[in-house]
Amino acid sequence: MNVFNACVKTGCYWLAVAAAWLSPMVMAAEDAVAKSQPAGPNPLAATGKVAMFLVLVLGLILLLAWLAQRLRARGGMAAFQGGKQPIRVVASQALGMKERIAVVEVGGKQLVLGITAQQINLLTELDEPLATASEAPASFKELLKKAVKA
Repeated sequence: MNVFNACVKTGCYWLAVAAAWLSPMVMAAEDAVAKSQPAGPNPLAATGKVAMFLVLVLGLILLLAWLAQRLRARGGMAAFQGGKQPIRVVASQALGMKERIAVVEVGGKQLVLGITAQQINLLTELDEPLATASEAPASFKELLKKAVKA
């Protein structure tokens, strides 16, 4: 026995007819409501915004890296101070994990300092200044070329 026959026999024939007659109207009303509501967010638009901000952040990182490299090449912040740095490390030798001896030039005088994790002590002032190498340290590129040739 199917549903229609069951409805006719139990007296709900008019309920089945009303449901069959109203169902297209209900579906049309649901379509009208769906069309009147704004569409959801476009996922491609959100992806475009994310990609744009990603490119912007990566560009900012590259710009800051370039600026840091330029500052390091010019001698750090001393390049903005308009001259030679007043304090310069002439030589340094590690004695242990946290101990070292350093020769520092301050105001034309060379001082020998003992440096530990807790303090810095003046050991002596040099009568004869140490000879400083006027040649800049070799770059990584030059060291790599020498290593490959050897």
